Amino acid sequence: MIFNYLVALIGSLLAGIEDLKTTEISDEIPTLMVAFGLFYWFIFSLQKGFLAPVFNSVLTGLILLVFGWLFYRTGQWGGGDAKLLSAFGFLFPYTIKSGSMPFIITFTLNLFLVGAIYMVVYIALLGLKNQDIIRDFLKRIKKNKKLFFIPIGVWLVSYTVLDWAGFATISYTLSCVFFFTSLIIILFWLYAKSVESVEFVKRIPVSELKEGDVLYNSKKWDGITKEELRRIKKSKKFVKIKEGVRFGASFFLTLVVTYYYGFVLQLII
Repeated sequence: MIFNYLVALIGSLLAGIEDLKTTEISDEIPTLMVAFGLFYWFIFSLQKGFLAPVFNSVLTGLILLVFGWLFYRTGQWGGGDAKLLSAFGFLFPYTIKSGSMPFIITFTLNLFLVGAIYMVVYIALLGLKNQDIIRDFLKRIKKNKKLFFIPIGVWLVSYTVLDWAGFATISYTLSCVFFFTSLIIILFWLYAKSVESVEFVKRIPVSELKEGDVLYNSKKWDGITKEELRRIKKSKKFVKIKEGVRFGASFFLTLVVTYYYGFVLQLII
């Protein structure tokens, strides 16, 4: 099994680096991970004298492929992310345990928690890199001042309800928690909109458009092909392209966290 971890570790690391550099994950990386997983579990099945291990590998990989494909079809993930998740399924069938749960289930659940933290840090760092984001963020705060009445309303309602319900000793503390939570959510939402408009959506001349760029009106995270690129250059002078959080690195981070700590939410609780 140690070889499976090493392949997953190296594969997800290479995928993460490539995603950060180019915004894409080449098909070769998850394909090689899948090939190794199938080969490993096929040899394992021959040694044990039954085909259940390799069958479980195929089943787990295909289930995660469908799961990743749904995220891809809804525009949440790129195709490379979906294939990378599937590759983990081929490497770690559901029969491999991590504590009380299958390792692959623990990994997938952790992926959303670690991925959420990763995305928050990622877009926060973009603001340090691009001062236009900060300027746009401050403009949005001034433009949407009315939104900041929401935390005040949350504080008043929560304090009144908690006090009325007999929680007078903690009503002030909890209402302050609700106040700051709602305030942070509003600020983060405005900041995310600034990142999207300044960093993730760009209008460029078609001369700068290249294969792999994702058009703004594309519902899926599919980069344009050479043929599409030639057709666009003949018909348009400017196009809008979009980027997103380069999510590939979160697979590597999640694998490390899962290997050492197991199910993160259970650990926190």
